[in-house]
Amino acid sequence: GRTEAIQAVFHCEDGSDLQVTFQPTPDGVLVVQEGYTAVQLPARGAGAGYRYADNGAQLRGSGREARWTRPGAAETVCRQIEE
Repeated sequence: GRTEAIQAVFHCEDGSDLQVTFQPTPDGVLVVQEGYTAVQLPARGAGAGYRYADNGAQLRGSGREARWTRPGAAETVCRQIEE
């Protein structure tokens, strides 16, 4: 398995940008969205791809595409962008 955190930036259809840190142990993700509190989410089983979710927030995806849901907001489709 991975031993180092991986950082990625996603641009979402609702105009927001996400800074996402995929953490290896414990398996989880930190999502930073401008204007909001950072969200730490634990991994959930996803079959193909990945899914992190907790308290109504969810980041799920595979490859370069992800879907981000913040509590009280509609799901938005996000694409990983190159740094």
